[in-house]
Amino acid sequence: MQRFALFLLLGAPLLAGHLTVQGQGKIQKVPDTIQLQVNLQSEHTNASSALAAVDAKAAQLVEALTGLGIAEEDMATTGINLYPNKEWNNGMIVRSFFVASHQLSITVRQMSSIGAVLDQITKLPGENSFSIQLALADREAAEQEALRLAMGDARSKAQILAGAESLGLQAVESIQYGGTAYPAPQPYDSFRADVASTTIVPGEMTIQAMVTVTYQIQ
Repeated sequence: MQRFALFLLLGAPLLAGHLTVQGQGKIQKVPDTIQLQVNLQSEHTNASSALAAVDAKAAQLVEALTGLGIAEEDMATTGINLYPNKEWNNGMIVRSFFVASHQLSITVRQMSSIGAVLDQITKLPGENSFSIQLALADREAAEQEALRLAMGDARSKAQILAGAESLGLQAVESIQYGGTAYPAPQPYDSFRADVASTTIVPGEMTIQAMVTVTYQIQ
């Protein structure tokens, strides 16, 4: 009876375990597009006049950029705001007025034209600002490439860990996507006098993807 029990124990298959690893994919790409976020502002004692002024300013900018070859579909309003404001002096209100703002998102596909684009913005009256972000025209393809590398990295790590214990990888049990990381937008001084001659040196940007993969091992 004891011999039979021992035979059953030795002949039984090992129960499958689990191995969870993190994979990282990282690629370097040269940016080929500029994402420009523009904030236009106008002030007036009358709310409707403030809105009309900032709307006219936005229309003027769109017309100027269209003349530079920026397509209409590459320019979009992302927000319009209006709020009351007061100017104080020695504890007294000396002026009451409204501030209207108009936010635009602009895609510049010809990076060499950025100086001329910024020049049009700085020509506009009022307190206007902008920020620049270097980007990729085909962002989706870059994300997919980074993800493939992340999955390959996860499998490679799992194979090394399992092999160190003489175990084999079985089916993938779960995959968790940890997101794709891009560089943060870079602010730019919108009041430089020489923006028309600005040259953007893109360098390289790093796109990273993270995954967490759980394998069955045996």
